[in-house]
Amino acid sequence: MSKLVKIPLNEPCSAACGCLDGEHDEYKVVTWDTAGQPMYSSSMQPTYLENHQIILFVYDITDKDTLENLDKYLKFTKENNVNNQVHVLVGNKSDLCEEIDESGDASEQPRREVPFECGLKYAMKNGMTFYEASAKSGFNVSKIFEAAITEKIERMNSSWK
Repeated sequence: MSKLVKIPLNEPCSAACGCLDGEHDEYKVVTWDTAGQPMYSSSMQPTYLENHQIILFVYDITDKDTLENLDKYLKFTKENNVNNQVHVLVGNKSDLCEEIDESGDASEQPRREVPFECGLKYAMKNGMTFYEASAKSGFNVSKIFEAAITEKIERMNSSWK
């Protein structure tokens, strides 16, 4: 998120806050990262979703359990979807599976456990947009936020017609 933040907000916030410039407008982006930890999933309340327009479901492509664990979060958001949120599935850590060392050999990085096709299939099954990204290198990070904001604006515009 720090790669996207152009103008930091001065107000205190327990989530990562910042602004993202759109084509014609500026959008406030607030992120809440639960990191899939049980302490967050057990305490989630429907009120957490009331003003959220976009939800990113992020899993680690080197750990298949992280994709499987998204089911409970997806179920919670679908049951409490109060404003037709945009749901985006993101396979993170793509940088770990593509690094090559100086000798041309694959480095001793964790191996991909979730093939791209599995992420895509999960997203399609659940009506989500899908991307793979690297928070470390920034690969696809801006694109994900820009596409999600564009999709939300398009949905809002189509509902007004």
